Amino acid sequence: MIDNLKLVKEIKVKKIYPDKIKITIKEFKIIGIFVDEKNQKEYILTDHGKIINNYNKKQFNDLPLVFGENADKIFFTFYPSLEAAGFEIELIKYFNYFDIKRWDIILKDGKLIKLPSTNYEKSLKKFLSIYETENFKKFRVFDFRVNGQLIIK
Repeated sequence: MIDNLKLVKEIKVKKIYPDKIKITIKEFKIIGIFVDEKNQKEYILTDHGKIINNYNKKQFNDLPLVFGENADKIFFTFYPSLEAAGFEIELIKYFNYFDIKRWDIILKDGKLIKLPSTNYEKSLKKFLSIYETENFKKFRVFDFRVNGQLIIK
């Protein structure tokens, strides 16, 4: 039965005597929408790597889009770094994954963050520390691909 409820991770039913039942339902956390450009389909991605098709697009249209070959399989391992850095998912328009094992993040305000293929949590924290400062508001591209450097445009 639980397999038919795509977003449900766990259901617990407990009988409380004499005449009550306690039902606890835990759902997967929805973290993005994977866009399969090859097959022209979209799927919901969860924080546990579950991929869900056939969903109500209006209900999830605030979620960031995730592009790139195999990004659907890799995104759930990248997502914890965003959370650890304190990155607000609501700021993100979409993610783009490249075969060279790195990510670009495009924010809703048009800023582009180019992450390195490793240690991207450090780059995310650095970006967040400068994102709202007056000196950096005019820049659109924040390139962290070179270790120990930030290239801005």
